[in-house]
Amino acid sequence: LRLLGFRRHACGRGLAYWHRPPDRGRRLGQGMTPPPFLFFHGIAPGGHAPYAPMLLLGLLRGDDGEDGGRRRGWRERHVFLFENSPISYALETTAVCEGDTAHGVAEAVALHVDVTSDGGTRCALTVCGHSFGSCVVTWLLRSPVLRDRIGTALLLDPVSICLSDPDVVVNFLYHSRDCGPGGGGDTRLGRLTRFANETKIRLVASSELGIETYLRRSFAWYNSELWLEDVAPSTRVYVFLSSRDEIVNSRGVTEEISCHNRRVDRGECGGPVVEAAVWEDAGHANCVTNPGRWRDMRERLRAAEEGKVR
Repeated sequence: LRLLGFRRHACGRGLAYWHRPPDRGRRLGQGMTPPPFLFFHGIAPGGHAPYAPMLLLGLLRGDDGEDGGRRRGWRERHVFLFENSPISYALETTAVCEGDTAHGVAEAVALHVDVTSDGGTRCALTVCGHSFGSCVVTWLLRSPVLRDRIGTALLLDPVSICLSDPDVVVNFLYHSRDCGPGGGGDTRLGRLTRFANETKIRLVASSELGIETYLRRSFAWYNSELWLEDVAPSTRVYVFLSSRDEIVNSRGVTEEISCHNRRVDRGECGGPVVEAAVWEDAGHANCVTNPGRWRDMRERLRAAEEGKVR
């Protein structure tokens, strides 16, 4: 990351992150600069390290503009990669709570973005969370300081929607239930693939000492569920789900989103209309290593940032 221009920082309350400013010679004109991008990783060795290819080569990859310049790439915007050591296999016992996390994010944005904004304006933010990272995004969407600044929220395999249902807790901490549509698939290969993924989650992730300690003693499950009606109406929300997710009940989450959208259309609740897409024949975290998913996410992110989400 250092070779790519990122630098590590730490906030006053303990939140650590990596930041890369836009290249000076590559900044776009006023009103065209992409919003700052804030990413929150899921449970993974090294934290955001496994996500680097997905982010830099996929989701935030620039393309050629009509004038021959680069558009909307990671070199043209502020990029923040926030750390969460207890879920990064770091043998870390000290966890940053929800309030301190939101305070640290606001501090980082104020330090690197607000002080450099033209005319002192506070630009909108794009936040993205994968798996457990969706819980951190939930904290930000509730934060009085950041709630109205988030222009786009991109949730990948989110565990925070319908978190009060037993699926996520049971599937991750104890054993996997056949909760996804189609289960493990109709073929022997599909069932074998699902079994392999479930075994990997159980042996590599949910039984790791630091992760077990954090989830069972330091993580407030009841504070981390995303209630869609509480999201600011100005925030554009897009959700990506995997049809054969071993942790998330993708069918239940899809139904929850559809129910919420119907209530918004009838004026029965607040919040924005949420758009969702389901990747067929995909398991949890398939988007991290699948370049085809990267393209889907990049197109939706750009549409959301340009205000084209319904």
